Amino acid sequence: MVPTTLINRIKENSFLTELSSLFNRNQFSLYLVGGAVRDFILDIDTKDFDFTTNATPEESKKLLEDNNFKTTSIGIKYGTIETAFEDLTVHITQFRSDTYNENSRKPEIIKSKNINEDLIRRDFTINAIAFDIEQKKLIDPYEGLKDLSKGKLKTPDNPNQSFSEDPLRMIRMCRFISTHGFFPDKETFASIKQNIERIEIVSKERIRDEFSKLVIGDNVAMGIQALVESNLIDYIVPE
Repeated sequence: MVPTTLINRIKENSFLTELSSLFNRNQFSLYLVGGAVRDFILDIDTKDFDFTTNATPEESKKLLEDNNFKTTSIGIKYGTIETAFEDLTVHITQFRSDTYNENSRKPEIIKSKNINEDLIRRDFTINAIAFDIEQKKLIDPYEGLKDLSKGKLKTPDNPNQSFSEDPLRMIRMCRFISTHGFFPDKETFASIKQNIERIEIVSKERIRDEFSKLVIGDNVAMGIQALVESNLIDYIVPE
């Protein structure tokens, strides 16, 4: 069953339905994914709108521009086209899977035609839920809705692999503890200590951005506690 809060929030943001109809009329699949799906289910406001599609970025760009949408191609090498509605930015990314070099958290992009492959590359199951607006259908292969109902943080893939590939996810986990009051399961939290030294490949700017979001959360003490108990704090604020 699709949560009523999700349907109502999408109705309040009619441009989402407009985009979905445009892509579907032109024989493309389009799914709302990530933070907007998560927060709409929780009945939380968001300005974070991401779609995933089987259209190539070139096809998305042409379709949008042919229908009088302005676009930017800043993220096109990652398969992403950006467009805007008033003060809101929307990212539309082709289905993809990622492979990582051991010394970098920047992935090599592999195009995909499978939405499940796209969702498994996400940081947590609660962010690996897609919604087909046209069909009013949730795509949730990694049980993110179940974890969201429990406030549980789990990775869609093996947590050791997920954190090793993109170690910023470890700090992001603590950020979600602070901003949403979520908590990690034991396996996910334990895997941080096994991969903690990987945080050294993350730029200081990206760490700063996540930490800045953490310290303005409603549960900041819990977020800081998670940083301390995981020993991540030693790599972020060693003082």
